[in-house]
Amino acid sequence: MPKFTIGIPTYNRAHMLPTSLGAALNQTHADVEVIVSDNASTDNTEEVVRKFGPRVRYHRNSTNLGPSENFCRLVDLASGEYFSWLQDDDCIFGQFAERAVTAFQSSRRATLYGAYAAVASNTGYLANSWLYGPPLAFDWTTSTPRSISGTLVAPLSLCVSVAIPPVVAFRLSSLKSCMPRWNHAIPLLVERTIVADVAAQGDAVFDPYVAGVFRAHAKQGFRVMQEENPDAFKQQWAQMATELNAIPVSHRSEWRRQLATIATELSQEHRRQWELESRNWPTDLEICREMRSALAVTVPPKRIPLSPSGLARAGAQAARDLLSRVIQ
Repeated sequence: MPKFTIGIPTYNRAHMLPTSLGAALNQTHADVEVIVSDNASTDNTEEVVRKFGPRVRYHRNSTNLGPSENFCRLVDLASGEYFSWLQDDDCIFGQFAERAVTAFQSSRRATLYGAYAAVASNTGYLANSWLYGPPLAFDWTTSTPRSISGTLVAPLSLCVSVAIPPVVAFRLSSLKSCMPRWNHAIPLLVERTIVADVAAQGDAVFDPYVAGVFRAHAKQGFRVMQEENPDAFKQQWAQMATELNAIPVSHRSEWRRQLATIATELSQEHRRQWELESRNWPTDLEICREMRSALAVTVPPKRIPLSPSGLARAGAQAARDLLSRVIQ
């Protein structure tokens, strides 16, 4: 049984596939299985894959199952102890699998590994790219991975995708146990629910390492969906929040403390932006209330300059408050 499986879902992107396949086969970890699940492509995808030889397992669906179902098919086909999706328009760097395996082996409780991706339109030119990854503080000088309780991933996922393909890896047994809960009705955000669900089974290890390229281009699936329905994200976010709220969380008091600590590490810009967004979250979901509270206590109130009369009123009120505390 291979140690690590890289699953590549694809449909009619034969012109992009060689870059992804080359990256998957160029891993420094020796025990890597590469699988391509072809969603009934009508171009020369099979021919392209076959040129890479027996190191790549090729599977072709008889009909197009849809994008998310093809992602699920790869989990069924995988046989490694650890697993990651590599989308056919993205690439990973050579040490990705090695660093992920090391992280999993260093912590028996780890069920999720995440690194950073460079977001760029060209996988070979990164000069104008920006980084996407977990919103945590790291010691980048030593490149030391950081482990947190996996239950923290769910509330953070209300605000951001904490870990994204191609630079996220899973303990395969944990991922398979979550697959029955995969919601095909929220394709824009299902990765957040899966990442949070898997992470909640143990710990999440995040790595201050740029592990690959998330390729930005006009024909990305999520861009097409949002062009067809501008309200899709908002509609799917509500469903995602309900699913995140249903993920079991133990040791609630400890979870609250850790969440507050994580929130203080966010950049001031993110804290203000997310705290503002959280004001419109549903009030009947506990996870929304907890994350909103964690954000609120880290955002300093905006100071509004007072007029002389306002200063006088504020001074008088402060005096009354002080007198009240003395009397009590």
